[in-house]
Amino acid sequence: MISWWNGLTLTSQIFAAIAIPATAVMLVQAVLLLLGIGLDVDVDGDGALDADLDHDGLGLISIRGIVAFFSVGAWAGFVADSGGLPEVVSILIALTAGALALIGVALLFKSVSKMQDSGNLIIENAVGKNAEVYLTIPPKDLEASLSPRYRSTPRI
Repeated sequence: MISWWNGLTLTSQIFAAIAIPATAVMLVQAVLLLLGIGLDVDVDGDGALDADLDHDGLGLISIRGIVAFFSVGAWAGFVADSGGLPEVVSILIALTAGALALIGVALLFKSVSKMQDSGNLIIENAVGKNAEVYLTIPPKDLEASLSPRYRSTPRI
């Protein structure tokens, strides 16, 4: 193992030193994600200050995205440098591959978050639709004889 490491160029050693731990973190994240253990963190300030980081944007800056950037980018740079490409080209390939991985992870998690359902019923979507009713609905002429508790009131 040491002879393999010593046989690498300095650029390949730097790429490998970044890629190996980043890949290990990415694998741990993937296993935790498959087990249903999320790495969502709530951000709370001191005292009454409370911050919510949820937004509708792309969300490029996330732990998963940054880990993917370093892991994929470093491996791409390592392969490019090991293939004999010039150092500048290897670095450009690493940065491009890392940026594509970062964007790919952000797009993946954005599309997955669209599959969530809030569980709220939007009454406006039910107007004029057929439905199965489990409560007895009195005819209109009986509504006046009902106690105020059971009368329908117009919504504002």
